[in-house]
Amino acid sequence: MKLRTAIDKLARRGAGRLAGAIALLLALSLITGVVLPAYADEPPEMPDQFYGTVSLDGSPAQQGTLVEAFVDNVKQAETTVDAEGRYGYNPLFRVPGTAGATVTFHVGGVEADEYATWESGAIQELDLTIHEGAQPPAQYELTISSTTGGSVATPGEGVFPYYAGAQIHLLAQAETGYGFVNWTANSTATFADASAAETTFTMPAQDITVTAHFEEAPPPTVPTVTTLAATDVTSYSASVHMSYTVGNVSSVEVRLACKRCTDPAWFYTDWVPKTADGTYAAVITGLASQTGYEFKAQLRYDGSVIEGVTNRFCTARRPAVDLGDLYCPVATAAYGTGTAARLDVLREFRDGVLLQSTAGPRFVALYYRLGRPVAHFFAGNEFVRTLVRKLLVDRVIRVTEAAQDIWRN
Repeated sequence: MKLRTAIDKLARRGAGRLAGAIALLLALSLITGVVLPAYADEPPEMPDQFYGTVSLDGSPAQQGTLVEAFVDNVKQAETTVDAEGRYGYNPLFRVPGTAGATVTFHVGGVEADEYATWESGAIQELDLTIHEGAQPPAQYELTISSTTGGSVATPGEGVFPYYAGAQIHLLAQAETGYGFVNWTANSTATFADASAAETTFTMPAQDITVTAHFEEAPPPTVPTVTTLAATDVTSYSASVHMSYTVGNVSSVEVRLACKRCTDPAWFYTDWVPKTADGTYAAVITGLASQTGYEFKAQLRYDGSVIEGVTNRFCTARRPAVDLGDLYCPVATAAYGTGTAARLDVLREFRDGVLLQSTAGPRFVALYYRLGRPVAHFFAGNEFVRTLVRKLLVDRVIRVTEAAQDIWRN
């Protein structure tokens, strides 16, 4: 019994250790399979760290002596010598750079004998040595200024000392209402791009003045719109035209508005986007014959709508149709006259829609052929005329009027 109990305890311990091992493996797989792939494509560049002694002809350099690191002749970091003639211990001396670049060191302005190759994340011990009597490399003055309308943000404006060959980052910023033009120098100078507000400049072996130039920006050009004359005017339709410019706006929208001269409300074509100057035309149909119309061009941009002048045209007399009396026979009989104002919309629908469609003329001809005897039948009966007008004609007129914004466009 005791033996069996001991065996069970060992089994439980073994199972617990196995579960722990499996959990550890799962955690490692998550770390390597999820976290590490985030850096697998492009691992971040880590600074190269340097440390060592600094000596002048075999003697430790004085405490506080400046140590500078240059990567391909561009200064990237600096530190000082400690009380024991060392650098890079406290604080650490980390130098940013690019893989394979040459790292040189200046001690008190004098270039050391030693140099290194930059490596991401490396920690390199490098003892630096300079010799008595060695002259530090000459530094030259870079004077930076700007004209009216802006300033130099990087490295600033004023006088700055640089070694010959140093790559200097320049950044110009224009004030509101001005634009950057270019960089100039009072002597031969090398700019990466003299017309770019942000660029680099190679310091020559002489004093030099660099100037950022600005000029007042031209005022913005706003879009314009012009209403042109109507063309191809018939008894039921007309082509209305406009011209427009987009100015310095990337995109505008145009449309045309139209109405009868006697109507208070306008009807409109759809907005159409435009990105370049040009003209636009729309054909307006469903118009009443021998009627005056007004139209105007509209342009929309940045939430604003501008309009051209209002022009006019008059539709032509309706074309002759071999239908005898052009008044609607049933409606005319119901109202007792063909000149009732309410019947205009029916004639407009007939002339502008039915007669212009493929099957419409045949339908109208059939209606006139059948409608005349029907109209003759009830024309003399006041009760029947009223019934036809109330229950049929007025309802057709109301439906036609309600849908006029659709069939007119």
